Amino acid sequence: MALVYVAVKHNNENIIYFTFIVLSVISCVPSFERERLEEIKLTPFDSKKYLFYQFKNSLINTIYLMMPVFVILYFISKWSMMFVLLGVLIITLINILLKYIFYSNLFLHQIIFLFFISLSVSLFGVPLLLTPLLYKKAIETLNTIKYANH
Repeated sequence: MALVYVAVKHNNENIIYFTFIVLSVISCVPSFERERLEEIKLTPFDSKKYLFYQFKNSLINTIYLMMPVFVILYFISKWSMMFVLLGVLIITLINILLKYIFYSNLFLHQIIFLFFISLSVSLFGVPLLLTPLLYKKAIETLNTIKYANH
């Protein structure tokens, strides 16, 4: 919150963008922690519902982080910045999808995540069109994990 105040005080929007990057990193950190295979196998939910609850919990946690910044942006009338703040939610959801696609390899998950986000920024969000495909692949991976007979 203090960074947003400093940005407004010095009329420097780059500080607000830095705040958004910090919020994105903080909101993505819990997604890099993997559940054990047994936890996924023993869940009573099917893969779609399990992924939905992962999304829901991550969104709630991210919104808690974003609310103070959102309120400050509202009071200083930075409407365009409020829309950019929604990108933090998208980054969090993409990270969860990639987590389950590359469940077996944490290092590959992190590399693909950085590559995907950098391409989204440099290509003006075009890679975000792949989100339905990522969702389908994440569901397939969760089904494989949940119903594997080892």
